[in-house]
Amino acid sequence: MNYFFNKTAFITLLAIAVTGCATTQNVENPPSAISPASEPEEISDANVQNQEITEPDLVAQNDCSNYQFEQLESDRLLEFQAEIATILSNRNIDNTAETNTRNQLAQNSEASLIGLENAPSPNKEMAMDLAKLGIFDNLGKDFQLLEPITRGEYIALLYYANNAIRSQKNHIRLAPANDPGFTDINAQHPAYKYVQAFAHSGHSVGYPDNTFKPDQPITREEMIGIKEPLDAGTPKHTDHNIWRFNDFEQIDPKFYRFIYIDHFIRNKGEGSNIQRAFGNIKSFKPKEPVFGYEAIGSLWQFGGHRMPTETAVDIKE
Repeated sequence: MNYFFNKTAFITLLAIAVTGCATTQNVENPPSAISPASEPEEISDANVQNQEITEPDLVAQNDCSNYQFEQLESDRLLEFQAEIATILSNRNIDNTAETNTRNQLAQNSEASLIGLENAPSPNKEMAMDLAKLGIFDNLGKDFQLLEPITRGEYIALLYYANNAIRSQKNHIRLAPANDPGFTDINAQHPAYKYVQAFAHSGHSVGYPDNTFKPDQPITREEMIGIKEPLDAGTPKHTDHNIWRFNDFEQIDPKFYRFIYIDHFIRNKGEGSNIQRAFGNIKSFKPKEPVFGYEAIGSLWQFGGHRMPTETAVDIKE
């Protein structure tokens, strides 16, 4: 029962009690019959000034209040108490059921995150935020936070995170009739439909030799090269100003612009994928595999720079 019904029930019962009081008082003390021929008594100002209110008059004025207390002690009070008890009981049942459901959903989602207790903050909290959105539920297996994440796993999680967090106009759609054009992945692979979706939407996710390598761990530079275009679009310039990483010479030049835009343009607050994934780093280590908890940092937020920022915690239940 909602608040409006509870308030309505209370007002109705109270009105019954007050109306009962007025009705009973009229029955017990009916007005005196006035004969049409009788003359009204003339009341002078002196009579009004000299009139005194006696104790019996005060008692008479309180008759209705006395009746209210007596009436509330009667069956009406019992009925009112029973109604309130029913309302409170139903509300408690509803609240308990909702709490149990939310706890169960959280437990089910978090149970699929292996290594959560040892994951560093804030990536641990980000993983829990994403788990509440159910993005790990479609992997078909537990997600390992402390092990390298494959390219196939990352593209699947990127699909679900993007569509769970972002507004509908920025959703990636499945494209079951599209041929992604990669020679090393087919429809039997769990990641196929997500690779298919990104390829169909115009995102570059594969290698120049028309392979995708779905079971190979994704590297740091590859992850930024796939994720950053979703946030800010493909950069038009070819700025190579990434020398602030002391190992920039190890970065594949085709990823220069994505890394530059992500870390050196959007590195404000929580805007940088690199910052959220790897922390405050001086060496990028572009060829190293990305661990599950690091990938979480890039999946937790979308947008930024010249696009609206949307995060996992912005989603309302």
